[in-house]
Amino acid sequence: MTSRKVAINLPNKVADLNLQEMMITIVQLFANLVSSCLLPQQSQETDLVWNDKITDSLSNWLHHCLSDIKETFSDFLALDPPKDMVAIIRNLIFDIRYV
Repeated sequence: MTSRKVAINLPNKVADLNLQEMMITIVQLFANLVSSCLLPQQSQETDLVWNDKITDSLSNWLHHCLSDIKETFSDFLALDPPKDMVAIIRNLIFDIRYV
């Protein structure tokens, strides 16, 4: 009888943390880009400024899309993302809501 070696894949906590940090960084970049494009007066990033006259007319469009944004956020929450990621998106929605 020969013995077989079975490979067991153990979770790699370091890789999981790195992936989580990368995802949070991407979501933060996304939120900064959206804020700078749609909410230039509230943009925190000085390097990201959208200089366009059309942004004044976006206020009506943002209010129209808010229900879709909230529904998408609810679907996002069902994925059980990290709390930091949820906070970033929640702040973005809050900023859009009060334009």
